[in-house]
Amino acid sequence: MPALKVENAQVFLRKISLNILQQNAANTRFTLPMEGLSLAEKQLDAYMGAYTFASWFNKRKDGIWVPMDWWTKLPKGEMLIDEEFETDGAEIVVSGNKPLVFKATEADEDDEDSEPQPAARVTNIRLSAKLGGVVLVSFHLQVAPGLGQENLALQKHQFRHVTLTLGDLKAIERKEKQQALPLEPAAEGAGAAPANGSSHPAAGASGEDKADDAKAFEAGARRKVEEHKSKRGSGAIDGRTRGGRSGARHR
Repeated sequence: MPALKVENAQVFLRKISLNILQQNAANTRFTLPMEGLSLAEKQLDAYMGAYTFASWFNKRKDGIWVPMDWWTKLPKGEMLIDEEFETDGAEIVVSGNKPLVFKATEADEDDEDSEPQPAARVTNIRLSAKLGGVVLVSFHLQVAPGLGQENLALQKHQFRHVTLTLGDLKAIERKEKQQALPLEPAAEGAGAAPANGSSHPAAGASGEDKADDAKAFEAGARRKVEEHKSKRGSGAIDGRTRGGRSGARHR
């Protein structure tokens, strides 16, 4: 998806959340929830692709553009853009035409863990189609205001309109999780057997073998629980394993 162009756009700034990195107040990151950025037909097609507007809106007999019915089936009537972006320059103009300028920073040569930082990141982009043929965009803008006037000015302008300009936005390449190297399987007979009488899944085993070993391990644990219950009576507590569930994001 192409990057969104934002230049002298009027947006509404909501309540700021902050994150202090490494317990260093000077290394504070602000997340600025912004909403109300409007896209008309030409802007929407330039951002999302040709004929997007025609596929998102229907024209009534009275000439009013209305969102297609499928918008009502989306959670909160919003479309979530899964991509995230970063830029080397950002400017937020607050009341009094005072510009707050944010620039990218280079890595600190004296700090091995230091990395170059963009001026701003754009995340959590959501689109909603409105009556009249307008699409409203909300998003989170992440900046590092430091401890000076930019910090105070942003806090004072919560729940107020500001003017936003962003430099060229580049999609952030997501880092895949590094796959853990398999451990060498324990030598036969090494180590004590688990208390439930079954063996732990071997670290170097294949996926199918691990699944079978895990089932055997759980079955052995349940047998021990049942034996314990039979000795203590029905008042014994039965522990159960709860598997996590991962949520899928609507696009």
